Amino acid sequence: MSFWAVEGNEGGFLPAEKASCDEALPYGLYEHVRVEKELLELARAGELRTSIAALPFIEVCLSEGEYQSHKHNKHQAVRLYTAPEQEAAFSLFGILAGGYVHALSATGREEEDTKTIEIPACVAVPFRRLSMSVGRLPIWDYAGCVLSNWKIKDSTRSVSLENIEILRTFTNLEAEKWFYKIHVVIEAYGGQAMAAVFKARAAAKLANSQKMKHLYLVQDLVPLASEVNECLKRLSACVQMMKLTFSRMPEKCKAEDFYNIVRPWLAGWPSRGVVYGVPDDDNAEVDNKAKAITQVLGGGSGAQSSLMPCLDAFLGVKYAPNDGSAACPGMKKFIEQLQKYRLHMPIEHCHLIQTLEKENVGIRSFLSHCNNVVGIWYPSKKDKEMEEPHNNDNEYKGDIDNTQDGNGSSEFFMDSIPMVHREQQRMEALKLSIELYELKKNYNQVVETMLSFRRMHVGFATLYISRQAKDLARTASEIDGAKILENAAVGTGGSTFAKHLMHHIDDTRQCLYKIRSPPIPEIDIEERLQLDREPEKSWYSYGMYEALQDHIDKLSSLFGIINDDANDSDVDLMF
Repeated sequence: MSFWAVEGNEGGFLPAEKASCDEALPYGLYEHVRVEKELLELARAGELRTSIAALPFIEVCLSEGEYQSHKHNKHQAVRLYTAPEQEAAFSLFGILAGGYVHALSATGREEEDTKTIEIPACVAVPFRRLSMSVGRLPIWDYAGCVLSNWKIKDSTRSVSLENIEILRTFTNLEAEKWFYKIHVVIEAYGGQAMAAVFKARAAAKLANSQKMKHLYLVQDLVPLASEVNECLKRLSACVQMMKLTFSRMPEKCKAEDFYNIVRPWLAGWPSRGVVYGVPDDDNAEVDNKAKAITQVLGGGSGAQSSLMPCLDAFLGVKYAPNDGSAACPGMKKFIEQLQKYRLHMPIEHCHLIQTLEKENVGIRSFLSHCNNVVGIWYPSKKDKEMEEPHNNDNEYKGDIDNTQDGNGSSEFFMDSIPMVHREQQRMEALKLSIELYELKKNYNQVVETMLSFRRMHVGFATLYISRQAKDLARTASEIDGAKILENAAVGTGGSTFAKHLMHHIDDTRQCLYKIRSPPIPEIDIEERLQLDREPEKSWYSYGMYEALQDHIDKLSSLFGIINDDANDSDVDLMF
């Protein structure tokens, strides 16, 4: 299993390998680790940039061949062969690069607006090399500050806020550590959520297979629907635990501490860009292809997590298209920004999002397929009301045309099935209708929990950023206050987050189903007895009467409907 594998990894998007990334750092990076541990003290003393620039230049060797060719050079070489080693080093150089760039601004000192910051070659060159190796942009990202930035204290216990330790920080303060811990534990619960997603996805794939497209095989759909129901219940519970974990943020990370101390270090590069330096000497053995480059990159952000995009793709949540309306004029730009965030994600995570978005086996596809099958056996004038309240491009269109004649009728399909099989499938369709009702209920529960999580996210963003900025702007000059508010409107990842988070909440809400009761058949006792005396006219003689009656009783108890009221049902039955 690869380091960033998700499917089959109980940690989800957390690293699949148990080895701590902290233990993976070679001794040759000792001086770099020392500066990282003293970063805040050096910054407050005005010595951070000098200390980082004085670090020894390190040759990053990603294979034994590279090490053998570089070990006799004048620069020290370190071996970083494995994924944990490379991720640990990438994170270390990322925090040193961020520390150098924000050394003044994060400690309340003024940076010259016209001066371009240049990261020293001793950090920039190995950082860029590692960036190409891990496949992410050269800045300390979400994967570096959260996903791979922890180790477990007691391996016999599960991941929890009390049982993990954060490896690297800018400030070494509890507020910053707690901020990262919250996200690590959310991702751990997200791993359980993704396990439910993969299981439900497998069931949906089976339902979408060629065999299951024969709509008369209803009995094959019933156990799959039951399995997906259990997955949705599990998914809802996991998202609820993510929300409860998120709610603990204020315990040890206060809003003022996050805004004034932690957030400045997590910011991206200034708009004028940052130069990644190269060695001053002409030693071609260092990196004869290295050239100084200037980049403007967004900093670490929760938007770089793959968890919510994967859950959205599975649930069928999509951003509404940008129509240039006044309500959300920057939506197109925001969606483009979200796509850029994927350049900060591990490659395996990015590929998984793309797969879930493109394939036609999401949960709504499965529900639509079940709905189509029930509609074949229990046609109703109001069948359209059971469909989704919005058009979804990923919807499974079904194979209804395969069961209909040229006039759009299913009579030919019904007549082609022997009577005994027809009535068996009709009973199975009744079972499926019950499962479908539960599926939509459980799906809505997941969506409601996602909405609650997102509302909490908006609330924390307002409390921890917007409100803090407004309070600070009141005590500042008019010019400085305007600048503070402008900076607060942009998240650490570089997006204008507030209005677009609310827009995404609206998009999520649109996925809720309008649920109605499944069909409840009416069976008259006298008629039933008469049919039992004439088995050639009755499908009860095939031993299905008891099973059908059990389902009728279950439906009646669920919805409080008795047989006398069945004629008022909005479902037209053809028994």
